[in-house]
Amino acid sequence: SYAIYYLSKAASENNKVVLTGDGADELLGGYNGLYQPLKHKFNSYKSFFGVSAKLLSPFVNNLSLSLRHKYLRLIDYSQDNGYNFSNQATYNNTGVLCMLNNNLFKSGLKNWQNNNKRHYYNDLKNQSDIRRKTYSLIRTRLVDEMLTKVDRMTMAQSIEARVPFLDHELVELCIRLPDYLKYNPLAKEGERNKYVLRKLGKHLLPKNISKRKKQGFNVPAHDWISKESKDTLDSIMEGQLIRNQIVIKSEFEKFLKNTKTSLPVLNILSFEKWYTAYRNKLPNLKISF
Repeated sequence: SYAIYYLSKAASENNKVVLTGDGADELLGGYNGLYQPLKHKFNSYKSFFGVSAKLLSPFVNNLSLSLRHKYLRLIDYSQDNGYNFSNQATYNNTGVLCMLNNNLFKSGLKNWQNNNKRHYYNDLKNQSDIRRKTYSLIRTRLVDEMLTKVDRMTMAQSIEARVPFLDHELVELCIRLPDYLKYNPLAKEGERNKYVLRKLGKHLLPKNISKRKKQGFNVPAHDWISKESKDTLDSIMEGQLIRNQIVIKSEFEKFLKNTKTSLPVLNILSFEKWYTAYRNKLPNLKISF
């Protein structure tokens, strides 16, 4: 949202209406992860991992951070392709979940196992893997995250964002397209996804645009955390989440020693800011998943 907010602010200086490309990745298979196999090297041992996780479940309250991670891996390896896709589609990092108190850990895990991405993937029977994945993303991430984020951030700057790829006739056409027009494994690397759109763009756009590799529009979270590391960590260590034992301090400290990624820290910081802002306004506020 940060990136979209400031981009909208810049656009508002000379525009009242902007066009966005939202929907193209979901309709035409633009995300690289859509073509990664869902089966893992332990796929033949699903039953074994499922039984192991079930035997461990009564002892979850007493598991340390490292054992919680191992417990979650057992669960991951025992699930169906719909669950595997929901992990893949959200770049699932269980680091934050493992740092929460026991009640939140268990309820968060239960709800994640029943998440909507998994539901919609499994709901589309007898279809190709690409169709099931894109259908799931259209029903979840596109409407609940991408469009919501863009709408709120552009409206905050008093401009209107329109989404030409989501014209209902174009959507209906894209859904009917065969898979090879969305992803062509015979094309050059970097030009395989959104294949039909690239072919059309070839005649209308410069090469550096029509052949450009997929690129996200993300904020530099790692740089932010690195530059303000001490202040960021202090605000978490001395914050309401740890003080109220929503986040377990000892587990958070262990996590910091064993990880190089900054995204879970940013997630915890955002959670801290939200909780601090609303706790005083809602004295009976309870956190649950």
